[in-house]
Amino acid sequence: MTYKQRIANICKQHDVLLIIDDIQVGNGRTGTFFSFEPSGIKPDLVCLSKAIGGGFPMSLVLINPDIDIWQPGQHTGTFRGNNLAFVASRAVLEYWRDDVLINHIADNAKTIVSRLQQISDKLTSTPVSIRGKGMVWGIDTGDTPWASDVCKKAFENGLMIETSGANDQVIKLLPPLTISNEDLCIGLDILERSIASVLTNRQSVMSVSVPTMPWQTLTPVQVS
Repeated sequence: MTYKQRIANICKQHDVLLIIDDIQVGNGRTGTFFSFEPSGIKPDLVCLSKAIGGGFPMSLVLINPDIDIWQPGQHTGTFRGNNLAFVASRAVLEYWRDDVLINHIADNAKTIVSRLQQISDKLTSTPVSIRGKGMVWGIDTGDTPWASDVCKKAFENGLMIETSGANDQVIKLLPPLTISNEDLCIGLDILERSIASVLTNRQSVMSVSVPTMPWQTLTPVQVS
């Protein structure tokens, strides 16, 4: 039983509504339209945003009809009715009429997993952990603060990438779902070179010997 299934069971036992935040990991990011699909759970509310708008401001809240008490026109606010965002979102949903996009995501996911594992295997002196699903992955650098340095180096080489985690210790991979495998490999090449460059520099700095001071070579004199 997955943690999502365990949480769903707890909510059901205590009559608590289950809300899934799919703002970043929905719309195919993990390989399926909703991130929770493989677990088989049925949430009461689902929050969607970001990719669902195709680059335009759009957010949705999906509600189980059994608990939907909103009356027509009752749920209002300042940011409503962005027509261009509606058109863009409608176009995004067209990608899900067949399996072309989902297969494309699966193929790129295999590339990401393979390359990240290769990178991890090379870092014998600086072990990292990799985790993720579909096309959202992270390289956890642990307690050593070099993830931000990698992002800076990658930017210098033409790749925009960011960190995540409580201490910015995770290098986060979040490429476009429609990216070509060729461009994906180029980005992964830049990432690997950036990691190698940063770690080489760190090891050089750490291996610099501290000069011996004159008083450290003095022979103690025994006073009788």
